[in-house]
Amino acid sequence: MTKLNIEQWISIWIRDVAAQSIEQCIHYHWTLIHRSVQHNKKYLSYALTEEWNLMLGSVEFIWFTREIDTLMHALNVMENRIQNLEKL
Repeated sequence: MTKLNIEQWISIWIRDVAAQSIEQCIHYHWTLIHRSVQHNKKYLSYALTEEWNLMLGSVEFIWFTREIDTLMHALNVMENRIQNLEKL
């Protein structure tokens, strides 16, 4: 990216010292914003990569749903046993 020479453009209307101060302030804030954007892009990339790695694959998802079905069946069996014991 080409560096804008704001100091020369501003010094036409105001003194050189004031133009230099304004240019330094603009440069500082521009650098701060640029670093913040770069940091946020890196953080977003890292977060998306981690989320992608934590996602279940299709085989793991099938296994998980089968385990849930097995647990639900076991729970239903226990519930029926409890109801039968309560009837006695």
